[in-house]
Amino acid sequence: PIHASPSTGYSFTGWIGEGVSDPSSISTTVRMSQDHNLTANFDLNSYTLTLNASAGGAVNGSGLFDYGSNVPIHASPSTGYSFTGWIGEGVSDPSSISTTVRMSQDHNLTANFDLNSYTLTLNASAGGAVDGSGLFDYGSNAQIHASPSTGYSFTGWSGEGVSDPSSISTTVLMSQDHNLTANFAINSYTLTIQDHKGGSITASGGAYQYGTQVNLFAVPNQGYSFIRWTDAEVSNPSTLSTTVEMTEDRNVSALFELKSHTLSLVASEGGSVSGSGQFDYGSTPAILATPNTGYSFTEWNGSGANDPSSSSTNVLMSEDRNITAMFSLNSYKLNLHASEGGTVAGDGQFDYGTSVLIFASADTGYSFSGWNDPEVTETTDASTTVHMSEDRNITALFSLNSYKLNLYASEGGTVAGDGQFDYGTNRLITANPSPGYSFSGWSGLGVSVPTAASTTVLMSEDRNLTATFALQQLSTLPETESLGDGWHSAWFGFFLQTESGWCFHHELQWIYPFVLENGGIWFWTTSLGWLWTDSSPWGQSQCWSESLQSWLYFQADHRQGSSFISYQSKEVIPLQ
Repeated sequence: PIHASPSTGYSFTGWIGEGVSDPSSISTTVRMSQDHNLTANFDLNSYTLTLNASAGGAVNGSGLFDYGSNVPIHASPSTGYSFTGWIGEGVSDPSSISTTVRMSQDHNLTANFDLNSYTLTLNASAGGAVDGSGLFDYGSNAQIHASPSTGYSFTGWSGEGVSDPSSISTTVLMSQDHNLTANFAINSYTLTIQDHKGGSITASGGAYQYGTQVNLFAVPNQGYSFIRWTDAEVSNPSTLSTTVEMTEDRNVSALFELKSHTLSLVASEGGSVSGSGQFDYGSTPAILATPNTGYSFTEWNGSGANDPSSSSTNVLMSEDRNITAMFSLNSYKLNLHASEGGTVAGDGQFDYGTSVLIFASADTGYSFSGWNDPEVTETTDASTTVHMSEDRNITALFSLNSYKLNLYASEGGTVAGDGQFDYGTNRLITANPSPGYSFSGWSGLGVSVPTAASTTVLMSEDRNLTATFALQQLSTLPETESLGDGWHSAWFGFFLQTESGWCFHHELQWIYPFVLENGGIWFWTTSLGWLWTDSSPWGQSQCWSESLQSWLYFQADHRQGSSFISYQSKEVIPLQ
């Protein structure tokens, strides 16, 4: 048997030479069949060094190292952290950030780190207090607050690390120890003086430090009295002289009251007054004097009225006033006028209430229509009275008389021109005879020319006129010759004229003629009805037939009978 014993820090690696039963076994055998020369081999051991770091840092130095070596190791704390020591065996100085480890075996070591803590120290200047001092971890934002005393204001933080140095409440980043001061300043307040209607204030407005006592004086204007101060913090609000403490901005004014005076109004006989009462100093109340019916205001007696002659005026109230309104009875003018067509009487000047007699007289052709004022006692009477309660302008109205013109016509015509017409009018009247008739004359009064068919009538009263017409007979034809016993001779031939208007024509036999103004003739026959002719066509034995609408030729034949021949149809029409 053979055995190899490695020294401390070494390890057996195997036998070199022949005959060894197990060359890799530290204890084995050699079969001795010859001489043997064997060597036991040994190697130096290597050991692993493992380094770890807690939160807040890092380490370096880990690795594989030979037995007996002294390996340097180092801990590196992160910002805001501190190294506190090594945990594990073999460290030469466990409290040192840099040390060594003797490698006699494997080692597993941990470097420990702790978060740093910093001190925050807060101070306050005069006029306030602070809170937030203490010990804080690295990187934390410590809350700080400044509290100004009454009458003071925070002005800012002095020192490094404050997030917002002008903020009364802010934070500090704790990356180191900090020493900070909160600064305060005494407040300044504004005193504003406002003058009020009715007076003034003697005091200096402006800026004052907290707690200052400012003197105030109220001075009323003429006609006013002091009431009180408006600021409740005034020492004595009801006295003219007082003080105010400046603990905040102040807006001070004084209230003044306008003095009051009595206005007494009196009215003399004939009216009344209004406007009496109690009024403020300097006011100008309106006063009014109202006269009774039939009276007029004359003036105000007493001082203070702005316009003593005006019934409506104002009074300056600088003292108590006693004023009387004076009135007098009215006198009124009566003016009478007449429209065209008459005259009037009775105008003049009269006292209020007088009943005055007035007269109206119509001219010829006119009639009295009435008075135009409703205050006249009887507006339709030409003689009446009027009550004088005011100036009056009254007109008597007259109207031109109007008369009726009635026109009548006898048989044989028409008339024109009738109607209603003013007095004095010369009215045109016309008589129009019907065909076959002639105008004979007008009957009735007022006609200028009674024998003229167109004339005038003077309208001085109602008129009733009649136009007379006469039948136009063949015997009235121009150049007609009477043959006696009713027989006549004319361009139309021989004919017998009867009173009835019928004529016996020696060739046409019985006809009923209408003589026209132009000398033409319409005549009616039993055979053809109405026929027309005059001296020219009848000279050629021609006439016009209304029924046939044709010219006819008259053929006289006393043996076989007379007849008409139509120019249009050539028809022969016997005269029946």
